[in-house]
Amino acid sequence: MKILCSISTKNRYDVLPMAIMSVANQVYSPNQLHLTVFDDNDEPKDLREMEMCRYAFQMLDTKNISWDVKYGAKKGQHHNHQVANRLGYDFVWRLDDDCVPEPYTLSVLMAHMKDDVGAVGGHILTPPLPTITQLSQAYPNGFSSLIDDLDTKANLQWSPLISSYTSLPIEVDHLHCSFLYRAGIVDYDLRLSKKAHREETMFTYSLKLKGYKILVAPCITWHFKATAGGIRSDNDINDYQHDEWLFRKWLEFKKTGKKLFILNCGLGDHYMFMQSFKPDPNSVVACCYPDVMTGWDTISIADAWNLDDIEHYNVYAWAAKNNWKGSMVDAFRRFYEDFNRTR
Repeated sequence: MKILCSISTKNRYDVLPMAIMSVANQVYSPNQLHLTVFDDNDEPKDLREMEMCRYAFQMLDTKNISWDVKYGAKKGQHHNHQVANRLGYDFVWRLDDDCVPEPYTLSVLMAHMKDDVGAVGGHILTPPLPTITQLSQAYPNGFSSLIDDLDTKANLQWSPLISSYTSLPIEVDHLHCSFLYRAGIVDYDLRLSKKAHREETMFTYSLKLKGYKILVAPCITWHFKATAGGIRSDNDINDYQHDEWLFRKWLEFKKTGKKLFILNCGLGDHYMFMQSFKPDPNSVVACCYPDVMTGWDTISIADAWNLDDIEHYNVYAWAAKNNWKGSMVDAFRRFYEDFNRTR
């Protein structure tokens, strides 16, 4: 069993060593853990030459935790997390560069990662913790991580009232900030801006739609919520507005329960697709040649971009990756069956 801890960092070299040292201090078996730091800084430096980072890496070496540093594409942390998601590890523990998990956190997350679980998160707390009175004033509607409560209640992971919960995990719809997930099942949405607003919700809710449980477990990660760097490297409100609009379109379609097929390809491919699947009233096909899609509910490729990342639906890329030797008719069928796309 291989576990990757993925940290994406941007313009936060000052707080990054704390995050790295918190990984070194995990009590979970170090021989199963690898750390990758994705450096998205505007002016990248050699972390080994920075005193506190060097000490943090030496701690990892001492505790037999392997590590490496990869330079990011500077397109946003979701691009880096997508690379981590597809590196071939069984599980990925995503950790923000301004987060410090308690030493037992990874052990608790792994303890609840059963076969039917897609992701487990803990409580994400920012000091100083509010009093009970301050808590009730700030969040009068309470806490929930159900998708239907997104606009009315605070995220359950923010609640410091851990002692009031059972020691058992709580099943939710989505997670944020830091969590452990089953890798390579769903993908991060790369249509989002460099701010990647809502990326964690979209990713973990997609796992939920695949049939996996999403859990909040009784453990703590401290989030120091750096005032600069990361998504706060600039104050471009347009990025947030773009991502929120995209998220709402995406969520609206997800709630319909319909499957989405995307045929961003030639006329012959449309006919091969029609040999693979029969028209389904619970499906929508985004295509280039709607006139030939008899019996199907169709939309344009442009409209499909508002619903999902169309690059995920490239059957030819899938065929090349899997060294497919059969017919393309069968390839279309296998492609959608393998990924079980519940769009």
